[in-house]
Amino acid sequence: WQELVEMVKPLTLLDQEGNFLQSAIALGEAKNILYASDILSALMLQNGTVMTDEGGRPSLNKPLPTDPSFYPCEEALRFYTDFANPAKETYTWNEKMPNSLEAFIQGKVAMIFAYAKDLEKIKEEAPKLNFDLAKFPQIEGTLQEANIASYFIETVSRKTKYPNEAWGLLLFASDPNNVKTYLTRAQKPTCHRALIKSQLEDIDLAPFASQVLIARSWYQGKNPKLMEEAFGEMIKSALSGEELRKALDYGAQKVNLTY
Repeated sequence: WQELVEMVKPLTLLDQEGNFLQSAIALGEAKNILYASDILSALMLQNGTVMTDEGGRPSLNKPLPTDPSFYPCEEALRFYTDFANPAKETYTWNEKMPNSLEAFIQGKVAMIFAYAKDLEKIKEEAPKLNFDLAKFPQIEGTLQEANIASYFIETVSRKTKYPNEAWGLLLFASDPNNVKTYLTRAQKPTCHRALIKSQLEDIDLAPFASQVLIARSWYQGKNPKLMEEAFGEMIKSALSGEELRKALDYGAQKVNLTY
């Protein structure tokens, strides 16, 4: 993260009125940043935030279990929103900017955070765009590397008339050999440990495959969209000057409503 922070000033270009001609990175806001809740969750995990308690309830607003005076969630939220705070050295984004993915495609931002599934859109809409991939940043010197996992789970409806055929298809699709064939053609990162090594040799998949073993997820309740809204409101409150602890408490309460 320190290296990224040092790149903000050189990569941020402003016009005479203070509007962004080019942003260094899409961070700090919520509505116009794709995966804002995932990015903030990753920062919280890296700082040592325990996202849920032993009962599975949200605890992201709680202090560090080993140090009741330290709230890692506050540090994560402060660091994130500083990129959209005009009073900070890292100011490089605001609510006037377009959607982060669109901004990258249009050349209005130097760096964004995205998933492998977004590569296709970037290459289709900006075939001449010269860009590279890198792993998600980590806190320098940390022993707790963390990233966020994004995945889909397939299942069979109990209302189907063809349960045997449906389960048969899922078993076929989850066979390691078939998974390898699919991932090779679809160019998507694997969740199978046995396939990580081969994907590390692929220039597009290597950054994603190399992070599979540190990717984590947390239960976000029955309505993940509500969780995303809660994180968005948390970010907005912090940017408006609300005390970080209050913003986090409200966010945790709203996430709790989805359980």
